[in-house]
Amino acid sequence: MLCPKCLPTVPEDSDLCLVPPIVDAYLKTNNAPLDAEIVDNRDSLQNLRQPLIQVDEEIKLLSQTLEKLKKRRVDISKAISKHRGVLSLIRRLPLEMLGEIFIRANNSCYTVFDTSYGPWALSHVNRQWRAAALAGPARLW
Repeated sequence: MLCPKCLPTVPEDSDLCLVPPIVDAYLKTNNAPLDAEIVDNRDSLQNLRQPLIQVDEEIKLLSQTLEKLKKRRVDISKAISKHRGVLSLIRRLPLEMLGEIFIRANNSCYTVFDTSYGPWALSHVNRQWRAAALAGPARLW
Protein backbone atom coordinates (compact mmCIF):
# COMPACT_ATOMS: atom_id res chain seq x y z
CA MET A 1 0.00 0.00 0.00
CA LEU A 2 1.00 3.59 -0.47
CA CYS A 3 2.37 5.50 2.46
CA PRO A 4 0.76 8.97 2.65
CA LYS A 5 4.09 10.37 3.86
CA CYS A 6 6.01 8.89 0.93
CA LEU A 7 3.82 10.17 -1.87
CA PRO A 8 5.73 12.30 -4.35
CA THR A 9 4.95 15.98 -4.35
CA VAL A 10 4.42 17.54 -7.72
CA PRO A 11 5.13 21.27 -7.87
CA GLU A 12 2.38 23.46 -9.20
CA ASP A 13 3.07 24.97 -12.61
CA SER A 14 3.12 28.44 -11.07
CA ASP A 15 5.83 27.34 -8.59
CA LEU A 16 8.23 26.39 -11.33
CA CYS A 17 9.25 28.79 -14.09
CA LEU A 18 9.78 26.41 -16.99
CA VAL A 19 9.83 29.04 -19.71
CA PRO A 20 11.49 32.36 -18.87
CA PRO A 21 9.66 35.49 -20.06
CA ILE A 22 12.43 36.27 -22.56
CA VAL A 23 11.78 32.94 -24.34
CA ASP A 24 8.05 33.69 -24.47
CA ALA A 25 8.83 37.12 -25.88
CA TYR A 26 10.97 35.65 -28.67
CA LEU A 27 8.32 33.06 -29.49
CA LYS A 28 5.82 35.85 -30.11
CA THR A 29 8.09 37.51 -32.65
CA ASN A 30 10.37 36.35 -35.38
CA ASN A 31 13.41 38.12 -33.91
CA ALA A 32 16.66 36.24 -33.32
CA PRO A 33 18.01 36.19 -29.76
CA LEU A 34 21.22 37.99 -28.89
CA ASP A 35 24.38 35.90 -28.38
CA ALA A 36 24.19 36.23 -24.58
CA GLU A 37 20.52 35.18 -24.64
CA ILE A 38 21.40 32.12 -26.72
CA VAL A 39 23.83 31.00 -24.02
CA ASP A 40 21.20 31.63 -21.31
CA ASN A 41 18.59 29.74 -23.32
CA ARG A 42 20.92 26.75 -23.79
CA ASP A 43 21.66 26.73 -20.06
CA SER A 44 17.94 26.85 -19.32
CA LEU A 45 17.34 24.02 -21.75
CA GLN A 46 20.08 21.92 -20.17
CA ASN A 47 18.65 22.58 -16.69
CA LEU A 48 15.25 21.24 -17.81
CA ARG A 49 16.55 17.86 -19.00
CA GLN A 50 17.27 16.40 -15.55
CA PRO A 51 13.82 17.27 -14.11
CA LEU A 52 12.28 15.67 -17.20
CA ILE A 53 14.23 12.46 -16.57
CA GLN A 54 13.18 12.52 -12.90
CA VAL A 55 9.51 12.99 -13.81
CA ASP A 56 9.74 10.11 -16.30
CA GLU A 57 11.22 7.88 -13.58
CA GLU A 58 8.47 8.86 -11.14
CA ILE A 59 5.82 8.17 -13.77
CA LYS A 60 7.34 4.74 -14.37
CA LEU A 61 7.36 3.92 -10.64
CA LEU A 62 3.82 5.19 -10.16
CA SER A 63 2.63 3.22 -13.20
CA GLN A 64 4.15 0.05 -11.76
CA THR A 65 2.51 0.78 -8.41
CA LEU A 66 -0.81 1.41 -10.16
CA GLU A 67 -0.58 -1.93 -11.98
CA LYS A 68 0.14 -3.72 -8.71
CA LEU A 69 -2.83 -2.00 -7.08
CA LYS A 70 -5.11 -2.94 -9.99
CA LYS A 71 -4.03 -6.58 -9.69
CA ARG A 72 -4.58 -6.46 -5.93
CA ARG A 73 -8.04 -5.01 -6.51
CA VAL A 74 -8.93 -7.85 -8.90
CA ASP A 75 -7.70 -10.40 -6.33
CA ILE A 76 -9.78 -8.78 -3.58
CA SER A 77 -12.86 -8.68 -5.86
CA LYS A 78 -12.45 -12.39 -6.60
CA ALA A 79 -12.14 -13.14 -2.88
CA ILE A 80 -15.32 -11.15 -2.19
CA SER A 81 -17.12 -13.09 -4.91
CA LYS A 82 -16.03 -16.41 -3.39
CA HIS A 83 -17.20 -15.34 0.06
CA ARG A 84 -20.56 -14.29 -1.36
CA GLY A 85 -20.84 -17.62 -3.14
CA VAL A 86 -20.38 -19.49 0.13
CA LEU A 87 -23.04 -17.32 1.79
CA SER A 88 -25.52 -17.71 -1.08
CA LEU A 89 -29.03 -18.59 0.08
CA ILE A 90 -29.45 -21.24 -2.61
CA ARG A 91 -26.96 -23.38 -0.68
CA ARG A 92 -29.49 -23.66 2.16
CA LEU A 93 -32.57 -24.59 0.15
CA PRO A 94 -34.05 -27.96 1.13
CA LEU A 95 -33.73 -30.73 -1.48
CA GLU A 96 -37.51 -30.86 -1.95
CA MET A 97 -37.62 -27.18 -2.81
CA LEU A 98 -34.69 -27.50 -5.23
CA GLY A 99 -36.45 -30.46 -6.86
CA GLU A 100 -39.61 -28.38 -7.29
CA ILE A 101 -37.61 -25.54 -8.85
CA PHE A 102 -35.96 -28.03 -11.21
CA ILE A 103 -39.34 -29.37 -12.33
CA ARG A 104 -40.70 -25.88 -13.03
CA ALA A 105 -37.54 -24.78 -14.84
CA ASN A 106 -37.18 -27.98 -16.85
CA ASN A 107 -37.72 -27.75 -20.57
CA SER A 108 -39.31 -31.02 -21.57
CA CYS A 109 -38.02 -30.64 -25.13
CA TYR A 110 -34.43 -31.72 -24.68
CA THR A 111 -32.45 -34.58 -26.15
CA VAL A 112 -32.38 -37.30 -23.51
CA PHE A 113 -28.73 -38.19 -24.08
CA ASP A 114 -27.45 -34.60 -24.30
CA THR A 115 -25.86 -34.00 -20.89
CA SER A 116 -25.61 -30.23 -21.38
CA TYR A 117 -29.40 -29.72 -20.99
CA GLY A 118 -32.24 -30.80 -18.77
CA PRO A 119 -31.77 -32.75 -15.56
CA TRP A 120 -28.31 -33.85 -16.67
CA ALA A 121 -27.00 -30.29 -16.51
CA LEU A 122 -28.67 -29.68 -13.13
CA SER A 123 -27.15 -32.83 -11.68
CA HIS A 124 -23.63 -31.69 -12.62
CA VAL A 125 -23.63 -28.41 -10.65
CA ASN A 126 -22.73 -29.82 -7.23
CA ARG A 127 -23.47 -32.67 -4.84
CA GLN A 128 -26.62 -31.06 -3.41
CA TRP A 129 -28.12 -30.35 -6.82
CA ARG A 130 -27.31 -33.88 -7.97
CA ALA A 131 -29.09 -35.31 -4.93
CA ALA A 132 -32.10 -33.04 -5.56
CA ALA A 133 -32.25 -33.99 -9.25
CA LEU A 134 -31.95 -37.72 -8.53
CA ALA A 135 -34.37 -37.65 -5.59
CA GLY A 136 -36.91 -35.56 -7.47
CA PRO A 137 -40.01 -36.94 -9.14
CA ALA A 138 -39.73 -39.03 -12.28
CA ARG A 139 -41.32 -36.29 -14.37
CA LEU A 140 -38.05 -34.35 -14.10
CA TRP A 141 -36.41 -37.08 -16.17
